[in-house]
Amino acid sequence: MHGRKQPELGVGSAAMTHLAMAARGIAAEDFPCDIIGPFYYEDDIVRGPATITPGQARPNDQPGLGVELDDARWNVIG
Repeated sequence: MHGRKQPELGVGSAAMTHLAMAARGIAAEDFPCDIIGPFYYEDDIVRGPATITPGQARPNDQPGLGVELDDARWNVIG
């Protein structure tokens, strides 16, 4: 299933990366997806850049989704 999508912020990018790494049956050829939020937005609600480059995404080694929310940015963006 492929549908319209809105670019995600850092939390969504991290969740999509973790899902892709955890589910063996997800192959880009069969289930096309795009993690484009980091390339779309100038600012985000998470601290630190995502490890996402064209054609490749990798989770970091931090606990959970590996992102830390930035409360100051949340108050401006959210």
